[in-house]
Amino acid sequence: MSLSSILIVALICTLCFLVIFFIVYGNPFSRVNSTRNAFSRMVSSQHYNTDENEIEMDIANKIAKEANVEVKSSSRLTLVKRLKYAQLSMPPSMFYFLEVLISIVVASAVSIKFDWPIILLSLSAGPIFMNWFVNSYIDRRFSDFDLDYSPFLLSLVSMLKTGMGIINAMSSADSGLEPDSLVREEVELMIEKLRVGVPEDKAIGSFAETVYHPEIELFVQAVSLSKNLGGSLTDTLERLSQQVRKRQYFRDSAKAAVGMQKGSLIVLLVILFGIEVFLFIKSPDIVTGAINDDLGWIIWEGAIAVILIALYWISQVTKIRV
Repeated sequence: MSLSSILIVALICTLCFLVIFFIVYGNPFSRVNSTRNAFSRMVSSQHYNTDENEIEMDIANKIAKEANVEVKSSSRLTLVKRLKYAQLSMPPSMFYFLEVLISIVVASAVSIKFDWPIILLSLSAGPIFMNWFVNSYIDRRFSDFDLDYSPFLLSLVSMLKTGMGIINAMSSADSGLEPDSLVREEVELMIEKLRVGVPEDKAIGSFAETVYHPEIELFVQAVSLSKNLGGSLTDTLERLSQQVRKRQYFRDSAKAAVGMQKGSLIVLLVILFGIEVFLFIKSPDIVTGAINDDLGWIIWEGAIAVILIALYWISQVTKIRV
């Protein structure tokens, strides 16, 4: 059987598997909020049942289980946590399957022309692409939350100084944010939990639990300690807001510096590609002769492999951690 026939059979089997998976599990790439969907189903059921007290207790028990977050949890960012932070309805098994599938498809396509070194290198395409895909969703949610987090804290401090309680202050502070703000969405979700009977400590503890942000846990702990032990919460939140703004400034400065270096690398690659095009236009035999020659093709493959490894290495070195 030829290579093209094998690829066609593999693609058909893959499509059949994906169709079955979509039917059973739904769209794995959809961004979801399971807690909010559970709230919608639970709250709407109240209008169709006569025994309101029993329904309310059932709602509170179910939501309390969903909102039960441990104060001490592992800081290790596992795949399950990453999918949760990305809000993708994709089980880990589907993630691993797509990694293997992409690697096989890319390696099969590369094997038509390239030799084993490049083929082995192309097997990393699946993990690289899938991790980039999930991380892009995590970073997008982080950026959306971080954009309004510091103004929200400043507004919350102002509300607390007027004598308002923490819950009412949070409800008032988020009203000045945009309707599609992620901070506002998380505050409204927390207040919705309180309305249906979730204990206040658990509702506050689950605030923004689907956002990967380093200052959220500090905010939750500060509010919880203030409610349980007392003390001035405004001073703590003011310092937290200053810390958030400083981290935003240093993060933006680091991204600007890294962006300049990445831009320089891209310019060098463009110059290198331009030289190859110039050589091909002026002396086509030099380029085609190197490609057709066995030793020349090995050099070509080695150069391509080194460039790809360098690009990946630079992307890891210049990665800005939140």
